[in-house]
Amino acid sequence: MASSRARIRVELVKVHCFDTEDNLGGDEFYVVGAAACGDIRNVVLTKPLDINDQQSKMFNPTESVIFEGEVDMADTLTIGIAGYDEDFSSDWGKYGQALKEMLDSVNKVVPIPGQFGQQLIDVSYTAMSDVLKKVDPDDELGQLTVSRPISEIHAGDKPWPFEGGTWMGKWKYEVTYRITKIPVT
Repeated sequence: MASSRARIRVELVKVHCFDTEDNLGGDEFYVVGAAACGDIRNVVLTKPLDINDQQSKMFNPTESVIFEGEVDMADTLTIGIAGYDEDFSSDWGKYGQALKEMLDSVNKVVPIPGQFGQQLIDVSYTAMSDVLKKVDPDDELGQLTVSRPISEIHAGDKPWPFEGGTWMGKWKYEVTYRITKIPVT
């Protein structure tokens, strides 16, 4: 008999930079966002990683969990995360406060079908930005929004590639995230 519940963990593993957004040097790359499934909501905020062309960096395991919890197989997991290049230094001493404000904001979101992942990104970034006193919005490099029933989610390492450009330059990255799924009996 198939299990009706599963323990799910989604975490950031590493980032590889093929080409930085900053054409004068390295980027200060970080990820912000949230995930929701059933009654569980979680936020993620990594501190900036100094990264340059053709470099890979591992995420700090204490900052990398996007979602973790025991959920019904019929539940839908929604993830909304975005990668940014930090333009101006922030007060990262307020990291804990930023996480709290992000979670408070995410818990107030009323999901709009088809837009929930984007909502999670928007409220997470706004709450983080307010606490860390961002004077200028950081450059968004890419987004990942996923909404899938737990029964259709498969364990393993997954790529999240993104690239883009403006008149000032172009960038290309790939983040690896890991899904662990264990049936609960």
